[in-house]
Formats: sequence, C-alpha cells, structure tokens
Amino acid sequence: ISYGSIESSTSSAIMTTFNNNAMALGAMGVSVFVSSGDDGVANYECTSASTCGYNPSFPATSPYVTAVGATYSASWDTPGVGEVVCQSNLDDAIITSGGGFSTEFTAPSWQTSAVSGYFSTVDTQPKTGYTVGGRGYPDLALS
Repeated sequence: ISYGSIESSTSSAIMTTFNNNAMALGAMGVSVFVSSGDDGVANYECTSASTCGYNPSFPATSPYVTAVGATYSASWDTPGVGEVVCQSNLDDAIITSGGGFSTEFTAPSWQTSAVSGYFSTVDTQPKTGYTVGGRGYPDLALS
C-alpha cells in the first residue's frame, strides 16, 4: 500500500476498520506491506516551521502491517553498496523516508527492547513531543 494519512487526522473508525481487515488478511496468511511515508517524522504536514512536529503516518503505524521505508544510493552500479535510508542531506535528495512513533498504538513486545536500546545509545536525544512507547516504524527499509 503506497498511501497514507496523518494519524491524528484519521478517524478511529477508519483505523479500526483497516486494522480489522489487516488482521483478517493475516489470518488467511496474507502479509500487508505499507509505505512508511515521506518527509521524516514531520510527514507532509511540515510546510513551515510552525507546522513541523511529530506527525505519524497511518496505516504505517498499524500494528498489523509491515511498514517499509525508502532507501537511496548515489549509484546503483553495485546494488546495496552505499545504500542508506533516504535523507535530504545527501546529494540534494528531494524526499526522506517516513518514520517515527505512533500516538495511537503501543509498541509491540518484540519492539520495546530494541527501541529502548537505541535511545540509550544515541548521542543526541530527540526533542520531546514524540510518543514514548508508541509503535515505532518503519519496520524495515528496502530499495
């Protein structure tokens, strides 16, 4: 799925309906893969300094999907070599990969130790405003 919306702008009824259908697909053995969105943690809401903040993207935040982030390489001559998560400070890239923490869904048990381990070692702690304990996404990044 390559669409998304700002989590806080998505009604709980829509999220519940989506999650119920994603669970039903999972029960049938179907995996649901979703784009993690663009523009980092701010999402497309960041059109000026006053609108920037943490804006998670649904359905990437759904606990019943695998959220996939984007990657970038200056050259694809040797696949995988030099590949990194999309970020705007490389070669004047025009997008960044979406990601962050859900404000609606808690982190699954398998994710909590990885997230706390990351935050215990990162040099520059993120600013307040994100949801500690929210489901982190993306789950993986592919080219």
